[in-house]
Amino acid sequence: LAERADAERMSLIFFLTDGLPSVGENAPDKIAASAAGRIGRHRIFTFGVGHDVNTYLLDRLAVEGRGSATYVAPGADVGDAVGGVMSKLSRPALSDLRIVSAPVRFLDQAPAVLPDLFFGEELVVLARYRGTGDGPVVIEGTRDGRRERFSLAGHFDRQSSANDYIAPLWAGRRIGELSRQIRLEGSSPELIAQVRD
Repeated sequence: LAERADAERMSLIFFLTDGLPSVGENAPDKIAASAAGRIGRHRIFTFGVGHDVNTYLLDRLAVEGRGSATYVAPGADVGDAVGGVMSKLSRPALSDLRIVSAPVRFLDQAPAVLPDLFFGEELVVLARYRGTGDGPVVIEGTRDGRRERFSLAGHFDRQSSANDYIAPLWAGRRIGELSRQIRLEGSSPELIAQVRD
């Protein structure tokens, strides 16, 4: 992480471990906090091999580094796991995605931070919204060093029962994000209340 990320390229870091921190700083929360302050534009992809890994540390590094955490069971081929991630990462489509504008205000969005997209992937964003109306939802991202914008037609009713399956999908995704936040940051009455709500 001491290396400065090149603004023209996506900087990828792969962290592969088969155990717990045992040299130097051993506290996972201190290691993660130290790394979080240096991530910058780097993307971090973690790989835990076997059962004796610190999932808190690997998950937190992956979340803060806008990458992913992959776990490899004992006896499984590490090369297959790393190769699968490398195959996906070899074809970036858009990075640094964000919703620029919409006719409504989005709340409790999941994922909270839009992920980078790679060829063959789709972007699914679930959220509550405040307001009503029709108009474009504008998403912006970077491709080959250039900012690009995409507009999608949006129609937001005050209430609709036409797509009842969406509410449970949003709730499941939101509970997953809150559960990960609890695991990474610790429990609090506010987070528990949000999960219950």
